[in-house]
Amino acid sequence: MESSKRPEKILYVAMRYDYGKKERGYSFEYTNFFRVLQRMIPSVVEFDFMTLYQEHGKEGMNRLLLETAERESPDLIFFVLFTDEFSKDTLSSLTRKWTTFNWFCDDHWRFESFSRHYAPCFAFVSTTDIHATEKYRRAGYAHALQTQWACNHF
Repeated sequence: MESSKRPEKILYVAMRYDYGKKERGYSFEYTNFFRVLQRMIPSVVEFDFMTLYQEHGKEGMNRLLLETAERESPDLIFFVLFTDEFSKDTLSSLTRKWTTFNWFCDDHWRFESFSRHYAPCFAFVSTTDIHATEKYRRAGYAHALQTQWACNHF
């Protein structure tokens, strides 16, 4: 994907429901990423990984993600990871074929224990922690973008 070209199709990989629990309603990610991307991009294919993880287990959900990516052939695969639901092999395999991006939500407290271990599996990542971009650089990962939380203005 050329950096100046807006993607035509995104495979959106995140939880639809807050912490994967339908009774809690839609997640922040679904409301503020998925719904906004739907208004900006011609095609956004949702992959609610937590529901699929609960139904098929880790291996089954990872397999379904690979199959979905092959079928959809997206310009970008947009992730919001939660914990270790994805194998690093699955993520790296996707990154070898497509442009992948993950929005890390908790680098202010999970950089050392989580984010720095998963970042190399993606083409690009973002962080809202002002100190984390330098931490990524020191860890040998050069494609971390400083972002900031915003709102769904729709």
